[in-house]
Amino acid sequence: MEEELTGVSAEPQIAQYWVLFLQPLPEAGERIAVALAFHDSGKRAWIRFDDRFSKVLRLYPDLDQGALRFYLESLQQDLNSCDDTEGTLNSYGPQLAVSSPRRIASPISGQVVEMLLRRYVYPPEERSLQLVGGVEKLSQDR
Repeated sequence: MEEELTGVSAEPQIAQYWVLFLQPLPEAGERIAVALAFHDSGKRAWIRFDDRFSKVLRLYPDLDQGALRFYLESLQQDLNSCDDTEGTLNSYGPQLAVSSPRRIASPISGQVVEMLLRRYVYPPEERSLQLVGGVEKLSQDR
């Protein structure tokens, strides 16, 4: 009855995200998170990545950034024109490996996207600096 009055479903909406890993040498088993893919309910899937490839270039300074950017931009174009998100993500292997889908609340906010990028894609120092800055601000507010 309450649902009918407010027009809002009592069921929480669920979205999904995947971590995309670069595998420079797939046969060596090495991989590093380079991007995230998101699929919100009722929308096309999209990806987000660090334009500077900061984390990747620390470990693989000779990596062809142009090729990696091409892969990720091509993947976005393919996601824009398909309905099978997971199949499209998996079609970029073995250079790009994809995690199992993970569930998050929908709609996906920009803050959630940034938090997940800091957790998986950005280098540890950038994550630490952002956290330290927040702690300093918190201590100044008290």
